[in-house]
Amino acid sequence: MLQILTNHSNEYLFERRDGLLVTQFPAVEHNFHCDVGLEDVQFAVNNSRMLVANLSLASDGTPFEKSEYSDGTFVIPEKVDRLFQCGASVILRGAHRFLPGIRTRVNELRRIWMCDVQANLYVSHPNSIATTPHFDPHDILIYQVSGSKNWKVYDCAFKRPENWDSFKVERHGYGDEIEEVLVDEGDLVLWPRGIVHQPVASSFSIHIAFGIKSPSYKDLMIELINLMALEDEDFRVNPRLQSSSAENVHAMLGLVEKLREVLNDQEIGTRLLDEMLAYDFQGDSSEFSFR
Repeated sequence: MLQILTNHSNEYLFERRDGLLVTQFPAVEHNFHCDVGLEDVQFAVNNSRMLVANLSLASDGTPFEKSEYSDGTFVIPEKVDRLFQCGASVILRGAHRFLPGIRTRVNELRRIWMCDVQANLYVSHPNSIATTPHFDPHDILIYQVSGSKNWKVYDCAFKRPENWDSFKVERHGYGDEIEEVLVDEGDLVLWPRGIVHQPVASSFSIHIAFGIKSPSYKDLMIELINLMALEDEDFRVNPRLQSSSAENVHAMLGLVEKLREVLNDQEIGTRLLDEMLAYDFQGDSSEFSFR
């Protein structure tokens, strides 16, 4: 679906994502552009009455306390600018809410990938580090607006995290550095979820990370159960009404059989899966009917 951005097929790009392989497209190989500059970020911070949840500041991988640049609810532009001038990296979370050019690209990517997409923007000084090594729980599409960054890649045994699975070093851990990816101005990089990385600015840098929150089989199964529960009261029975664990197991096996029957019905199963895969899991899919 990204063939409008590159010369590669849908199958190739999905394979690269699911295969946990970083794929880099130099500027000459794609037509994806998103012009945004430091002045646009400064305008958004100064004029948006921005919630503190939408802005982070960091230095050497360590975030600043929010009290250092906000009143606890809204950011204080003068304090943000002071820390930035002293070398802090700026992370604008949900950048598509503040910058129209990024919003346009987010909407395009939502149509392309048929899922929820968000965008964060990073402004970094030369040789600065905004984050410690971590993975993202969703695929990301990196667009290097200006400057360049060197992305360090680390080994990690934990694969394919969920969209809600925030990286915690004590739980997930990571190993030795195994690769470095230099991303230059104009480059586009498809970065699959679960790859532990740490970007280091090689020069003054602005990049956008588009988070692509694709569904998993678990998401599809949960959505399928939710849809069936709308029409079949057996899915809505309180398990504490049963007198034993054995009765609950029997009841649940009956529900599994009902799921199997729906999926085995080629017409209903295919229509259901097609509609759910085209649905971004952020709205209301309750209009689907099994009839």
